[in-house]
Amino acid sequence: MTTLTIQDLSVMIAGNLILHNVDLRVNSAETAAVLGPSGSGKSTLLRAIAGLIPADGSVQLDGEPIHDRPPHLRGVGMMFQNHALFPHLNVADNIAFGLRELGWDRVRSDRRVDELLEMAELSGFGTRSVDALSGGEAQRVALMRALAPQPKLIMLDEPLGSLDRRLRDELADELRRLLALTGTTALYVTHDQSEAAVVAERLVILDHGRIAADGQPEQLWSHPPTPELASFLGHRNVSPDYMVPADAVRAIPAEKGTAVVRSSRFVDGHWHLTIVMVRAAGEYGLTEFRSVGSSDIPAGSRVTLRFDTRRIHRF
Repeated sequence: MTTLTIQDLSVMIAGNLILHNVDLRVNSAETAAVLGPSGSGKSTLLRAIAGLIPADGSVQLDGEPIHDRPPHLRGVGMMFQNHALFPHLNVADNIAFGLRELGWDRVRSDRRVDELLEMAELSGFGTRSVDALSGGEAQRVALMRALAPQPKLIMLDEPLGSLDRRLRDELADELRRLLALTGTTALYVTHDQSEAAVVAERLVILDHGRIAADGQPEQLWSHPPTPELASFLGHRNVSPDYMVPADAVRAIPAEKGTAVVRSSRFVDGHWHLTIVMVRAAGEYGLTEFRSVGSSDIPAGSRVTLRFDTRRIHRF
């Protein structure tokens, strides 16, 4: 188990500073998810740590500098979105590929492959063609291949990005289980906040190559440090001073209500209302609110708004 420490990490590409003096520590056996809008530097961060692109600054594993080593000597494993399984090799040989490259003998390699297949609940799959695997099975094989050489650090770049929503939800839980089972320190890049909150204990949010926030998912969701971060995390009721969770807004039909329902739609078991204030601005400096509830209120209805003030966050 390994601690990752990054200090003053900067990356310049084609004259553009992509990462700006990034400092980050990921504790032993911890999974930290790296989030951020497109172009924020998420994938660049992983590639800099792995040594795939030039970078300035310090990268250490358990206090030992690795930034001056070539990629294959850094003790870092990587898994990408496309899995990149070798079609001419069966499942066992795909997992064993890195072990053979490192010179492991056949007996030791086979023992490690069997161990990983059992861990991934794929016992008996060793002789199968990778073309016969489902998307979820291929994702697990790709993860086991990355974990096979027992890297000190595993980095995953949008590993579920090519899968449908239902399968992504299932495999996010599976990824968390497997990473915890192996005790591997991990950095997990994704653009999906809900996926990140399932897989990781920590969220690290990048913005324009800098760390904008770092904390536990529940903490950042409930108390984002800035309006910009609140909007990025998916909150819709955000003003310069306040963030109001949609499920903390209750709409009550009232003939003389101070707001009007503009739209109503049923999504994921809840009614999502868009509500516009009759006056120029309502409470908390907003002219429009999103509300999530268990009952429908037709568009055009007048309503009064009630707020759970305990859950409203002030910046």
